[in-house]
Amino acid sequence: MKTTTVLLCVTFFSIANSLTNEQKQEMYEECVSETGVSEEIIEKALGGEVANDQKFRLFLLCSAKKVGAINDAGEIEKDPVRALLSSLISDEAIVKDLMAKCFMQGSTLEESFFEMFKCVYERK
Repeated sequence: MKTTTVLLCVTFFSIANSLTNEQKQEMYEECVSETGVSEEIIEKALGGEVANDQKFRLFLLCSAKKVGAINDAGEIEKDPVRALLSSLISDEAIVKDLMAKCFMQGSTLEESFFEMFKCVYERK
């Protein structure tokens, strides 16, 4: 089960093929360790049952930082988010729709990534 969780999660957070499997695994483990999120919450979220869990929110933010979806000024970068979606979804029209509906700036980065994650999974 842990392997499945890791694979699903690193697939979600890897941007195209820019990370090796070792880097993806390391990133996943670092973010789980740093945030204390349970793998059960991650599994449920990837299955569409997204809980408003503080540790999961921090996990999303940690992962986003590690893959370069946040610039040095602390702003969300559209191109890496679009590349991520394009690597997971082959239909560019769907990617464009998800970017239009789900790419948002919340009051905090943590909130922004949580709401984007939720939005994508609600529409996938």
